[in-house]
Parts: sequence; C-alpha cells; structure tokens
Amino acid sequence: MTRAMTRGGCVASLLGFSALLSSCAAFVDKTDYADYRQVRLAPSEDERLLAAQRYVAAHPDGHWHDELAAEQSAREVVVYERGKATREGLQFYVAAYPEGRFSVQAQQRLAVIAQVEARKTEERAEAERVREDRRVRDEELRRTWVTRFFGYWADTLLAVRQWGEPIGDIARQNPDFSRAFGKSPRPKCNASECVKHYRANYGVPVPGGTRMERSIELLLRLSLREGRVTSVELLFPRRGFSRWFELENRRPVIDEDPQMRAEAIAWAFEKVKPTLAKIGDDAVEVAGLVFEAVQAPTLGPDGEVTDTAANDPSSQVIGGAQEQSMGEQPALGTPTEEQPAPDMVIGPIVIPEQGNRVITTPAPAPTSPATEGASGEVMTLGIIDVGPSAEAGPSGAAGPTAGEGEVMTLGPIDVGGGSDVAPSEPAPAVAQTLQAQTYTLRSGDLRVTVFAETPGGWDGVRIDRVPAPTAKPRPRQSR
Repeated sequence: MTRAMTRGGCVASLLGFSALLSSCAAFVDKTDYADYRQVRLAPSEDERLLAAQRYVAAHPDGHWHDELAAEQSAREVVVYERGKATREGLQFYVAAYPEGRFSVQAQQRLAVIAQVEARKTEERAEAERVREDRRVRDEELRRTWVTRFFGYWADTLLAVRQWGEPIGDIARQNPDFSRAFGKSPRPKCNASECVKHYRANYGVPVPGGTRMERSIELLLRLSLREGRVTSVELLFPRRGFSRWFELENRRPVIDEDPQMRAEAIAWAFEKVKPTLAKIGDDAVEVAGLVFEAVQAPTLGPDGEVTDTAANDPSSQVIGGAQEQSMGEQPALGTPTEEQPAPDMVIGPIVIPEQGNRVITTPAPAPTSPATEGASGEVMTLGIIDVGPSAEAGPSGAAGPTAGEGEVMTLGPIDVGGGSDVAPSEPAPAVAQTLQAQTYTLRSGDLRVTVFAETPGGWDGVRIDRVPAPTAKPRPRQSR
C-alpha cells in the first residue's frame, strides 16, 4: 500500500472518527497523531492555525501534512490582510506563516512599527523627564522664592542713589525700580508710607511623617516725609528670619528655643551680607549702631496673590509663561482693578501746613472725599510719564509714551476706617529673649542695616540716607 493510499484511506475514515480511531492509529506514529490531535482540539481558528504550523514544521512526512498545509495556504491572504496594520496582527502572521508569501513585507512593517513605538516611548520618557524637571524646578522656586525676591529687591534698591528725594523723582530716574514696584501685588500708599506685601504658605516636614503648616511674609516699605523717601525697608514680621530658614532648609525652627532662633538669625545674616556689600566699593562696617524700633506698617496687604514662581518680582509668571503686555491702558486718571498697569509711578506728594493733601502731577486724578475724622484716609496718586528710559525729563515735560509699562494710573486709595490697617500680631514669646542684632555698612551718605530680634519680632534690612561724614579739621601748625 502506498503512502498516498494509506493517507487517503485514513483521511476518509475521519468521517467516522470515533468508530475507526483504532484502525487509523495503526497506520501513524503516536507523536504524529498527538500533534495532529492538538490541531483538531484547538479552541479557536487562530489557535488551530498555530497548531497546524507546528505540526507541518515538525512532521514534513506526517500523515496529515499535506492536508494541513493546504488548509493554511487557503487562509494566508485573509490572515495577512486582517493583521497587516497592527503589530499584534503582523506578529501572528509571522508565527503562523514563517515562510509565507508575505513574510518579507510583514517583517518590514514590524520593523517600522518598532521604530515608531520606540520613538513614542522615547517621547513619553522625555515628556515625563520634562514634567519631573518642571516639578523639581517649581519646588525649588517655591523653596527659594524669598532668597530670590530679597536678592532682587536688595540689588534694585541699592542701585537707587536718590534716596531722600521726592518719590516721583526717584521713580522717574529709576524706571526698573518703578516698574517692579508696580507689579503684583500692587503697593498701597498713604502720606507716610508705601507698602508691598508678599506672602506664601508652606509646610515644614517633621519627624513622624507629619508637617508643620507655616506662612511667611516679606514687606517692602518706603517711608515718606513730605513726599520724600526717608528710608526703604525689607521687613520680615513675626521673626521672619526663622520662617525664611524653615522654608529654604526644610527644617523647623521653634521660636521658643533660643539656640534654634540664633541659628536661623546667623544663617540669614550670612545670606544677606554679600548682597548688602554691593552698596559701594568704599563700604565700611559701622559698629555700635543703636537701632531704633521698627514701627508696624499702617497699611495691610491688597489681597493680590503673590506669584512665587516668578524669577524676580518684575517678571510675574502666569501659567508657566511670562506675563504678556497688558495691552491698551485705560485713560489717564482712570483707576482700574481688573487690568492694573505694569508700572507704579508715583508723583511727588506735598503736605501743606494746613494738612490737606495735594498731589502735584501733570494730570492729577480726581480725589475721593476723605473719611471724616480719620487720619490719612485718602491718598490719590497721580500719573508721571517716565518715558522709555531713565533720561526722561522732569515731571510734566512729556506726555505719555507708547512704551510697554511706561505710565501707571492709580486711582484713590481709601485707607480710612481701619479696614486697611495691618493688625499688629505679637511675636511668639520666647523663654529666653535674644539680644537685638545688627550688621551695618555705610557708603557715603547711604547706610544699610540688617537687623533681627528687635522689639515686636521684626527682622529685615533698612536702607536710609544719613549725613555724609565730615572730615576733621587739621590742627593749625604754629610758625
């Protein structure tokens, strides 16, 4: 009996598979039959194709080789067309037809898909790295915002050489200072001071997996007398050097612990000294300065949110991008809350003997009626055109310019009735009071002092103008 006749007779007998099972088994090898049985018992068409491929590859002379090879060939085009658009479909085709008619095309498509997927994987990994870098950067910006803001303002203020002059002249001659001073949060002013409030909340990790919820404030105050700036201060209320230390070092400072408080003060002093040295090349340290008490500001914050993600106070960041131009500004003399101008340029303030406040500006804004019986109830700040550069002429010499942030219009500010008066919160009591500490540098008629542990819990830096030291007269020599 030939191999073909035996195979044909056995195939035909499959119509009565159960009855003739023993008869067919007598003509085939047990392994051949076992592998063929896997084909017939496959739970799905795809599993049947894979089992058939395994049988055909393992039994080139097998009893059912030609039958299963023909069945595979009949379905090859359908399997390829069905799966050629996906990695899974192509992989199935290659597994079922490793020597198939479309195996070269399938391998090429798989290579392309692999390249695309690898590129997407790299892009996802890069996007994740960018997100992580941004998260780390944002965390670092939040952690160091006081250092950055303090450094910016110290550099900006030390560059001003007109302290003691009218505030309008200072603003006109120092447009960078004017622009930054007008940024959010906008300052509040009355006849004796202008104050900007920065504030942020933070948490300090403590042992045990918990954290202490804290807040820190940084105040920029210009003290005024008859419209002239007498001193400038960067103030940290409620022992703010301790809060600064906590924020940046992620370590709690218990104010009741004199050693921890002293460590925070020493850290802050070392932090600010290099910046204060920029007062001038001829700066000398002044010892034995008796520092007067810090008076709490009479003006509270304006409620605007501090954006501590900004690299400095003059470049506010909104949604991760630098603030765009404010666009068309309102008419001169028109106050606005929704779209504040980027500049805060203040005109000279004149206090006549009668006590009525008069704002001398080229185009004064209308004043609001003062609250009866209150002191410093209404302060209307006018408009000064600073021009595109520090070379702008005197007040009233030029009209508004088209440059971005050149003119600031500020309407009446009502500070009467006590609603804007900043509450003076007592500093936490300490078991052992530290002695007030100061570090003072002087250059010409400018003096800058860093101070801590003053009455009321104020820490900070003050810049003021003092009379220049006079040379001692030489004794006359007798002839």
